[in-house]
Amino acid sequence: MPPKVASETGKKLLLLLDRRDWKQDIDYILKVINFQPDLKVHDKGGNTGLHLAAQWSDSQPLVEALLSAGANPNARNKDDETPLHKAVQGREKCGIVSALLLGGADPNLADRRGSPPLHYVRPDDCETIKLLLEGGADVQARNHAGQDWLFMTTVTGFHVDEENWLRPIMDAGCHVSTVDCQGRTLLHELFTQDTLPKERIQYLLDAGVDPRQRDYHGNTILHEIVSSDVYNMGGHGNERLLRARYASDLGLNVDTPNNKRRAPLHIQSGMGHPGGSGVSDATCLRWMLNKSKDTNARDCEGATPLHLASLASQSSVYELLKAGADALIPTYEGLTAFHLAARARQSNIVGMLIEHFQKSPGIDRGTWLDVQDDQGWTPLHYACRSGRPESVKLLLDAGAKLAVLEFDRQPDLGAPGPSGRNPFQVCADFEDEQELWATSRYQRALETDIRDIEPTRFYAADTKIAGGDRPFDATSRKRTRETGFGEHDSTRLEEIIDVMASHSLRTSDWHSRAGGDIARIQINAHKNDHQYTLSCAFNALESSNKLLTTRQEWLEAEVRKPLKHRDYALSVAIESKQDGDQDIDLFVKSLKERHYHLAQKYVELFPNGFHVATKEGGNGKSTLHLLATHGFDRLLQTTGKTTAEHEFKHGRWCSAKDRSKPGLGHCNIPLEPTLEPLLYLACKRHLPNMEVIKVLVEDLDVNVNGKTWRIEEDGSSDQEARGGYFVLHHLALGTHWWHVAQAIRYLVVDAGADLEAQNGMGETPLLCAARSKQVFHSESVRLLLDLGADVDAVDKAGESFMSLVAGDKELADMLVSRDATTPGMIVANRRGASSEVPRDGGNVSEEVEDVDLDLFGEP
Repeated sequence: MPPKVASETGKKLLLLLDRRDWKQDIDYILKVINFQPDLKVHDKGGNTGLHLAAQWSDSQPLVEALLSAGANPNARNKDDETPLHKAVQGREKCGIVSALLLGGADPNLADRRGSPPLHYVRPDDCETIKLLLEGGADVQARNHAGQDWLFMTTVTGFHVDEENWLRPIMDAGCHVSTVDCQGRTLLHELFTQDTLPKERIQYLLDAGVDPRQRDYHGNTILHEIVSSDVYNMGGHGNERLLRARYASDLGLNVDTPNNKRRAPLHIQSGMGHPGGSGVSDATCLRWMLNKSKDTNARDCEGATPLHLASLASQSSVYELLKAGADALIPTYEGLTAFHLAARARQSNIVGMLIEHFQKSPGIDRGTWLDVQDDQGWTPLHYACRSGRPESVKLLLDAGAKLAVLEFDRQPDLGAPGPSGRNPFQVCADFEDEQELWATSRYQRALETDIRDIEPTRFYAADTKIAGGDRPFDATSRKRTRETGFGEHDSTRLEEIIDVMASHSLRTSDWHSRAGGDIARIQINAHKNDHQYTLSCAFNALESSNKLLTTRQEWLEAEVRKPLKHRDYALSVAIESKQDGDQDIDLFVKSLKERHYHLAQKYVELFPNGFHVATKEGGNGKSTLHLLATHGFDRLLQTTGKTTAEHEFKHGRWCSAKDRSKPGLGHCNIPLEPTLEPLLYLACKRHLPNMEVIKVLVEDLDVNVNGKTWRIEEDGSSDQEARGGYFVLHHLALGTHWWHVAQAIRYLVVDAGADLEAQNGMGETPLLCAARSKQVFHSESVRLLLDLGADVDAVDKAGESFMSLVAGDKELADMLVSRDATTPGMIVANRRGASSEVPRDGGNVSEEVEDVDLDLFGEP
């Protein structure tokens, strides 16, 4: 047969064999095989006709015909699978396996994972096992992860007869003492599976597997449990806790360190929380803290659990501080939790630590706020380098010093001042810091599946000064993938330089301090080709009317030209757009590349700030919504006023308080259903967003009592009925520190938000707070009571505040405590004295005693 005809016939054969209804054409397929097609032809996955035939049950006649026609029984597809790999996966295919082995198939060829066909055989498929063993299959073969047949069977988790699942494998020569290439035992693996079958675990224990055995990294089963993806486990939100308690019952200790000197408590403290605020993890951490004898244990770098928590988790920091963890302990390089939180761009945690120390009398400010690490950096140094204005403002408001210099630095060429840099001058390193985030796990996970990068959800990163890795941020990753713009795209220097200069001006002469600082930023930025930083420094000098020195004039001439070229293409693209031809991707790009003057120009060209994006970059967001969501208060102030005046002129929007004036508080036309109220979106931000809220309330006159028109996702099964939240309802949940510490009081006291507003279920903010399970919900309840919330409020289901408190030990303890001094607290305390509120305390382990401990039910 001519090669071209043979090739075409081979392609036709592939199409026939890849159909589920191939049996209807079996006679025709056999004729095609007899027609001598090219049997080397393969599909896009590298599968030959023999691969495709071997995957089906009852296809033995086709397999035998293909082998007789000369098909290669050891051909590999793109995953390095042979036809025998396909044949062993399934039931009632012994005839196919036998035909392949008789035809010359090698039972020990491995796929791309390093696994031979035997690794994929169900342990109850005794006939196939027998055929492979008689054909020479090596029962001791291991894949690239060091897993043998027994380990692979455990990994795949076949649900077979529990009593006999190991018998054929053991009879073939495997042993329960097997470990993978990391030294993990079968128990390590079983404790991370979707289900936890009691019979298998007990069989291994009875067979002599030691539950306290560590892997080659020193990790126990408990390390494995707390580092596993709880969202990949079956069961309820307390799954991690249940498994940890079961391991504890087997003799595992939460304080047992691994080779890095990290105990399970360290690992649990550094866990991140994709899609939530870590409520279930907080429950597990509380249990571990109750079990631990040393909450300040240090790993090989000197990091305590609080150090790791400060990189990744508000809820873990909250629990650790409440349990008495010492926030003053430094690492072996002098880094405190404060330093690490500022470097990790964790503004909420920075605020939490400030609040913690301010409530701790007798601690000198210099020991926590201005403490220097081994290179002389304070938390403010790291905050300035991070580009997170929210962290810098929190530290400055707390009284952080600007004059603290780093240690042992060589003088920069031509730079004024002493050799070491103060926090202000460290702004010159912002683009270096941004590059670290761009090459960290955070950025890599934007481009692939999260479990390929961070399957364990241990989001904490380096705790060393020179460490280049940065924490994984699931919240920002999700936002980035949804809208094309995340929180790490909102880091910037403009506000930092301005607020630092303003503080410097109040404490020293501008020319001798702030002007010199900016000059030094310019020189370092120019030396490292940091054009954005240079632009910020020049703009700061211009806005201050500071006369340029001769050297700065030279820099101005040298640098201004490339700075203009930096944004030329984007500027032309924006200006080329005509009215009605909006492209919000250009607006998003101007924000991501930090051309904020071009973002302003875009809004001037398209003043309809509520125009909804239809392209990928905006994903249903408007320009104003993007600014409010990501904390761009200055841009929002200017662009919001432009939009308000434009919309008022066209009769669409007006002030909430005075409809004869421009504002964004009342809309006279139907809005896009994808848009949320600006104030609501601003309050949903996980980073502190008070500056945006103040702009919305004080400058743009939004309605502080406006309802949402989308459903609030609060975990309820009746989400439809819970629609129509007010901003205060969302804040009252206590999801993030700043919601309770900053936003609620401002909106109620200063902006006049209705403390008794009811959502679709008739809940007031106080009832939402009492029902919430979020980290700061008890602080939210305390604050709302302090502000005078009505303790007699009842929702549509008849639930009262006191009935909700009766089911929450933490709130009940708060109400019967002696510090109930405000009117709302006094009333609640008086009600709490009734039998409705439990008074018998109990510890944290008792708190979870009622959790169902049946871990072994199959789905």
